[in-house]
Amino acid sequence: MNFLRLIWIILIFLSLTACVTDYYDQHGQPITMVEVADVSLQAQSRISLALAYLEQQNLVLAKINLDKAWRLDPHKVELHLAYAAYYEVIDDQAQAEDHYQQALEVASEQGVVLSQYGMFLCRHTKLTQGLSLLKSALMGAQAQKIALYYENLGLCAYKAGLVQDAQTYLNKAKMFDPTRHMPYIALSSIALAQNDMQKLDSYILQVEKQGLKKAEALRLVCQLDQTQADANQCFVEQIRRFPILKGYNDAA
Repeated sequence: MNFLRLIWIILIFLSLTACVTDYYDQHGQPITMVEVADVSLQAQSRISLALAYLEQQNLVLAKINLDKAWRLDPHKVELHLAYAAYYEVIDDQAQAEDHYQQALEVASEQGVVLSQYGMFLCRHTKLTQGLSLLKSALMGAQAQKIALYYENLGLCAYKAGLVQDAQTYLNKAKMFDPTRHMPYIALSSIALAQNDMQKLDSYILQVEKQGLKKAEALRLVCQLDQTQADANQCFVEQIRRFPILKGYNDAA
């Protein structure tokens, strides 16, 4: 399970920083994580720090900071989503799902939680339930989140084998935000599965225009829906189609 992508999604949704907020005492000297009037802000800083540790695969410090955030403010939506990410990483799916459900209970804007929860269910083969939650997330979604919600819906539909639906959702994600990489990567993976090299190359070109190198884009395409061994073989075969990428081919 690619949990780095999981953390990235949470950061995008919640605009969490990956570092601790700095505070200053009455003499202007910097202090960190001390008693601050706003307890919620202290908790948010702990959550941000926990996610940064989780991204670095430091599970011990991630859990310590999550527990400290819990003692400060146990009702924050962000905290439940961060706990869910942690428990998914350590393969405790029951605890992860429990935190998603708790997040739904306290969330004022449920689209974020529904989309995250839906993707969790999709990753763990509960595809029908996942798709249902992802569709619910789109209802009344804030404009800046629509593209991501459609992207998630497309990825889940693709995993469920609903290729035409996946293409529809992914194209809508592109329409709402043409700067996102993942819709093009997923559409490239579909084109590869259909052996449509012309369409694959067209999508890869679009990703290149957004700043992602061709080799890295092809690697992501191969990793999206295959085992590690199959993804490695896929990557080698795709790199060989482009003589300009010979160095990557040799390394692979």
